[in-house]
Amino acid sequence: MTKSKFKRKVYHSKILNFQGLEVNVQHKKIKRLYLKICHKNAEVILCAPINISENFIINFISEKLQWIKENQQKIINKIKTFDIEYVESDNIQFLGKNYQIKLQKSSKKPKIYLINNQNMINKTYQENSQLDLFCNASRLDSVHNNQIVFDSIKDLTKIQKIKLLENFYRHNLQEILQIFVKKWQEILQIKANFVRIKKMRTRYGSCNARKKNIWISLNLIHYPIECIEYVLLHEFLHFFEQNHGKKFYALMDKFMPNWRNYQKNFRH
Repeated sequence: MTKSKFKRKVYHSKILNFQGLEVNVQHKKIKRLYLKICHKNAEVILCAPINISENFIINFISEKLQWIKENQQKIINKIKTFDIEYVESDNIQFLGKNYQIKLQKSSKKPKIYLINNQNMINKTYQENSQLDLFCNASRLDSVHNNQIVFDSIKDLTKIQKIKLLENFYRHNLQEILQIFVKKWQEILQIKANFVRIKKMRTRYGSCNARKKNIWISLNLIHYPIECIEYVLLHEFLHFFEQNHGKKFYALMDKFMPNWRNYQKNFRH
């Protein structure tokens, strides 16, 4: 397998400031320019041939400037989603909607529920309880006054809040997946050995086509339901075509003609 251009030896590098944008320019033994924005810290990295001129690099960055700024901001927003303190008024994304954290002290067993425009949504997660969760939050019209309530008489630590929230996410995502797995297995006339959820920071889904195992990222719970279905179908179609070639995308077009609209949510 060819080694990634971003992992090859750096012969010399410098930080280039261009219209308020910092770009880490790394010169390597390559023939073309390669640009990426790091998922971990939103750093802009440009791999360039060793003997290329700085003017050429500046012109290249200038052409890509709008794309860089837009996608860097997307990554910064995503980092903020994961790097919060889980205190009153912090914001999180849930099924494509923005929710503000509210802390309440009335429940003996810690639980989470959603509020939209002062109305409680009948979707509650309580520790050690059965759930009634396929959340219709993605269909809510208002983006204001949405709250996710942590209700516990005892003070919860940040770790306890994260664990409670992750369980809430996992159960919601599991119920959504059950519906879409049933739908697409019937349409495609294929059966997965399993479809399971796990925490993945850089991927939204993966599969073993030979064993017919599918893994879905817990982070998908932050995206609209349509995006969750898109990722699941993407992995199912790898059972038929393992590579991202013309045949694979022909299948995507056949079964989900507007899949590119959903894919845009994941671009950085």
